[in-house]
Amino acid sequence: MSSVLNPNRVVEVRLDTAQVVGKADLINGVFGSSRTQSGVVGLSENYVGVSGDGRFMGVSGTSRSGTGVSGESNSAQGVGVHGKGGRLAGLFEGNVEVTGGLSVRGVTIASLLDRIAVLEDELRQLQPQSNLEDRVTKLEQGLAVVATTVVSLASAQHIHT
Repeated sequence: MSSVLNPNRVVEVRLDTAQVVGKADLINGVFGSSRTQSGVVGLSENYVGVSGDGRFMGVSGTSRSGTGVSGESNSAQGVGVHGKGGRLAGLFEGNVEVTGGLSVRGVTIASLLDRIAVLEDELRQLQPQSNLEDRVTKLEQGLAVVATTVVSLASAQHIHT
């Protein structure tokens, strides 16, 4: 006996009530193959079409020339692919392309990028002030040199008079 996750409760899966059962100790319990269509199809009018439960991985998909795993929901409120994990909900090895909006903790990436642009503009406005401070410091140093020179000249003039 095994179980699958229901959004509201754990549902028991009983091998003795299934129409087709495959069980093995060392190899695949069930195998499906087709040259032109899906090797295995699962359909449920009221629940999960295909479910996987494994010690290492619940469901795995690979492809030699297309998509390894695909998820789609036809409901306006549905989610195409849902991930939940202890360490990560998802891990992507390689580039990721997003063709729609992307949110992080409820904040859209577009609004975050807009905020970054505003902060960059504010920084650019601050930089001339920093340059101005450097220029004032250099002027003060130059004036100190001039003042020292004037004092030296005045002292020298007092000596000659």
